[in-house]
Parts: sequence; C-alpha cells; structure tokens
Amino acid sequence: MDRHRFLSTLHKVMADSTQAAFAQRLGVSAGLLSRIRSGQRQPGWRVIRALLREFPEIPLAEWGLSAEEEQPKSASRAQAVPNKASRPPQRPKMGDLP
Repeated sequence: MDRHRFLSTLHKVMADSTQAAFAQRLGVSAGLLSRIRSGQRQPGWRVIRALLREFPEIPLAEWGLSAEEEQPKSASRAQAVPNKASRPPQRPKMGDLP
C-alpha cells in the first residue's frame, strides 16, 4: 500500500465531512479514523472495504492499493473453515448417551 497516496485520497473524500460523521458512514470509530489520518495506524481490511463500498468510482490505484494486495490470513482461514451451520450433525459420544 502506498500510504501517502491512501492518506491523500482519504483527505480528499473527507473534505466536506466531519471526522465523526465520516467515521459513522464507514462504520468505524472516530478515534480509529483519527489514528489512521494521523499515520499512527494503518487502515485494516474493514476500513478499506468500507471505503471501496462508499466510493466505488475511485480506482484502487488512487487509494494506493493494487489488486495483488494480500488479504489478511484470517480472511483466507474463514473461507477454508466452514461455519457450524454448514457442518453435518455429529453423532453423540458414548459417554454422552443416557
């Protein structure tokens, strides 16, 4: 990620919004947005996804991102491990039977 480009684009899209209103629009706290804007934190995938959802007309490159950016390991793990609802029911163990 090109951090300078990301922050520059973030400042442009926030031009007419208060930090609190913009953070609410993205579904994050104003404190988190403040730390990202000041450079204390990098934006996580949740923030990046929210920005891309809210501003689909802005290309990835303008955000300083590329299509080859690696997704977080937790996202790939979540795809690999099915949730409990999709698993078949398990047989009770012998000790669990009355």
